[in-house]
Amino acid sequence: MRSNSFYTMLLTALMMVLLVPGCSDNTIKADAAAPEKLISGLKDLDGKRVASLAGSCFQEKAAKAAPGIKITPVYFNDNISSVQALLDGKVDAVFFEEPMVTFWCTSYPNLLYNAGNYADDSYAFAMKKNSPLKGKIDAVIRKLEENGELDLFQKKWCGSVDQNRKLQQWSHKKDYTGAAGTLRFATDPSQEPMAFTLNGAYAGVDLEVINRVAYELNMKLEVIPMKFNSFIQALQEDKADLAGAAMSVTSERQKIVDFTIPYCYGTHTILACKTGKKPAKSMHRINSLQDLDGKQAASMTGSSFAAKTAEVMPEVKIIHRYFASNNDSIQALRDGKVDAVLMDEPMVRFWCAKYPDELYLAGVFANDTYSFAVKRNSPLKAKIDPVIRRLKRSGELDKFQKKWCHPDAAALQLEKWSHKKDYDGSAGTLRYATSAGHEPMAFMVDGRFSGMDIEVVNRIAYELNMKLEIINMNFASLASALQSDQVDMIGGALSITSERQGKMDFVIPYCIGGYTILARRSGN
Repeated sequence: MRSNSFYTMLLTALMMVLLVPGCSDNTIKADAAAPEKLISGLKDLDGKRVASLAGSCFQEKAAKAAPGIKITPVYFNDNISSVQALLDGKVDAVFFEEPMVTFWCTSYPNLLYNAGNYADDSYAFAMKKNSPLKGKIDAVIRKLEENGELDLFQKKWCGSVDQNRKLQQWSHKKDYTGAAGTLRFATDPSQEPMAFTLNGAYAGVDLEVINRVAYELNMKLEVIPMKFNSFIQALQEDKADLAGAAMSVTSERQKIVDFTIPYCYGTHTILACKTGKKPAKSMHRINSLQDLDGKQAASMTGSSFAAKTAEVMPEVKIIHRYFASNNDSIQALRDGKVDAVLMDEPMVRFWCAKYPDELYLAGVFANDTYSFAVKRNSPLKAKIDPVIRRLKRSGELDKFQKKWCHPDAAALQLEKWSHKKDYDGSAGTLRYATSAGHEPMAFMVDGRFSGMDIEVVNRIAYELNMKLEIINMNFASLASALQSDQVDMIGGALSITSERQGKMDFVIPYCIGGYTILARRSGN
């Protein structure tokens, strides 16, 4: 079943609005505002510069469809850069898949148009040769095709620019446990509307399909972001089980990897810009780690963000700038001195709520958990773990997080425990070190400590019947203070990393979050 009927109808309606006829006859009438001849097919690209995604097969398909045409190829690592180059007049057209052309024409109807289709195409997920997953995934895709869900997915993501769209959730279903293992899915989240990030979460047609596949196979899903031209190597090196982002099935690729049956059909299409029309401002914004390539990103001195970005996507070269506190990082971002801030998810949500017109969550590039650390073989771990376990079961940890990740966190009060009749602090003193520049996790208000971490530590001290001594220091000094026995426990949105686990013990996590990108809205 071919599923591109939706795009044909939508594009027909759009072209009528733009005074441009359908592309089936490869003819386009001149725009009233632009008397120059518009591009209406491959023949009009002779001698011109045409953009496409690095690692894609667009240029090869065009050469086969029109062998006498001489096109100068220009390659980009993401779709937004390709479209921006078109709008800036740096290229004359962009080679895209039809669903993407539909999306961009819908997003910018007065600037862009479909300039013609030149080859049929189908998109599928790639995997290693002879992978046992193929038969299982094919069965799921066939089911989604037969019941019409694939068409609904494409209509949802390709025909709309609604920023409130979300992936349908399946992990809460009663028949899902994820017990069948983990499905490692490599994708390029710069391929809107097929695979991209929206409001800090992965989104698009490909992600909608793969989420449903994971549910049907009762597998956990791990999304691994990478550049499109790294897919095949990642599969061959067993760094991923499956890869896709509007990936065309070609004979060359089939020699190296296997493909599922197609989940989307379309055509290779030309996207062109209406002559003389330019956007009011740059449309490029940070939505993923790829968008930070060559840019400056702030993070806390001593944090693990630089190491994590290098681990997740080593080909992206980020200029890391370090600050003593998150407040300093945020100010640098607001002043335009850095392009983004790498920060823990709860903190990003706090700052986005505090400055909703200036800042936005630009992507989560790795999962993370936050914990408190104690010295190796400290008896405190066995005492603190049951406390955190009780707070989780009772829902109090969730309430703490909701309470403090709020723009008015500075006005909130910690719950008091020292006045309880069953507390006298006779079990000793808990010396806790933190960095008070971690709003909303740990910060100072009128000379007193406040924040989610402080709320949890206060409760731990009460449950252990210990007095609490809080010591403020630079984040980078926390580990050495613990190892030199200056303190008993350290924290402050402290991520559990293998390097840190080699030097200290961690109690069970009290908060789930992620390695997150905070960016500044254009024009602010």
